[in-house]
Amino acid sequence: MLAFALLVIGLSTAIILLPPSVSPAPEVTAVFQPEEAAFGEERSLNILLLGVDYNYDSKAQRHTSGARSDTILILRVERKGKQLSMLSIPRDLFVGIGKNAVHGYDRINAAYSFGGEKLAMETLERVTGIKIDHYIVVKSDVVADMVDAIGGVPVEVEKQMDWDDNWAGLHIHLKPGKQVLNGEQAVGYCRFRHDEEGDFGRIQRQQKFLTALMKELKQKKNFKNYQELAGLVRAKMKTDLENRQLVGLAMLYKSFPLDNIRKGRPEVLDYFENGAAYLVLAPGEPDQTVKSLFSPLPDVLDVKMSVVLHAGDEYLSEARRVGALLKKRGFVSVRIKQNNDLGDGETTMTLHGRGDEESEMVRSLFPTLKLQKTNSSGNRELNLFVRSQVTVAGD
Repeated sequence: MLAFALLVIGLSTAIILLPPSVSPAPEVTAVFQPEEAAFGEERSLNILLLGVDYNYDSKAQRHTSGARSDTILILRVERKGKQLSMLSIPRDLFVGIGKNAVHGYDRINAAYSFGGEKLAMETLERVTGIKIDHYIVVKSDVVADMVDAIGGVPVEVEKQMDWDDNWAGLHIHLKPGKQVLNGEQAVGYCRFRHDEEGDFGRIQRQQKFLTALMKELKQKKNFKNYQELAGLVRAKMKTDLENRQLVGLAMLYKSFPLDNIRKGRPEVLDYFENGAAYLVLAPGEPDQTVKSLFSPLPDVLDVKMSVVLHAGDEYLSEARRVGALLKKRGFVSVRIKQNNDLGDGETTMTLHGRGDEESEMVRSLFPTLKLQKTNSSGNRELNLFVRSQVTVAGD
């Protein structure tokens, strides 16, 4: 989750903070044509996000050789900026490293240590079956620098946390309760896993911290720090995404609600070999989780026709469900109107304004509903009177 937080911040700051020397015409064009700039002819992109830690000697001196990836995420973004899926891979997953396991078997986070982002991509593609288009590698200490730059992040620490490890550069000593964490404390909170919850509790804390961090970054008082934040991210982020793609993605996802991220991780089982503890994929994984998170994208329409969903108390939740689906398909204006006088019966729909193309589109979206088309002039508007469950094509 830390890697994703840095991606969001990096993309957001890219819009306004790329200096002129790095912002030629293609990057400027990306602001106005973000889909083409980010995706070209592709409908979606899969991006590998790696949060890379450092190694330390017995005297707590930091060095970068042999560093492993502490956070491993695969993110799918799509060209309308309406959907975002994120697969989290436990770093202790015991797998074959590289194509045909040419580097033997080890924890999956060792792939980066053995062969950088190229070997990490090869390994993740083989394990998950997902074609990875691009990568982003972020050094772990940038999180601490970022938190200090905004004066800390408010977090409620749920338990006493104590752990010292010179080899990992970790010195975690946190008491339970609401508090403002500085950079070092925030990293410790997100990396702590020496309790009964292990790596899974660590992932939950990362998610919790990400929400708190993004909320804090949106505070007006922190706007003045964006220049410094952008410099931190640029200095410690490596990617094969071009500047125009970064700016395009930033424009498409700048207002994307964090609660709408589809996220998950494959089910795993404990595994022990030669006295060492690992994780292995449970039967049916990761196919089951990948299928759920990375299902085929529905056709996304580029329409400006507004939609009004009328519903009484009984079917208000159904109207909200249909409205959410329509927004994912590219409808910009979707409103819910509560009306307890609709009566019983089947769901009906009325299309105001002329246009055979719009009529066919509506019929294809709602194949079980009868369309009543009116001849009124003005803006095109579709009204759905929800009195029953509604079938949306492709759902």
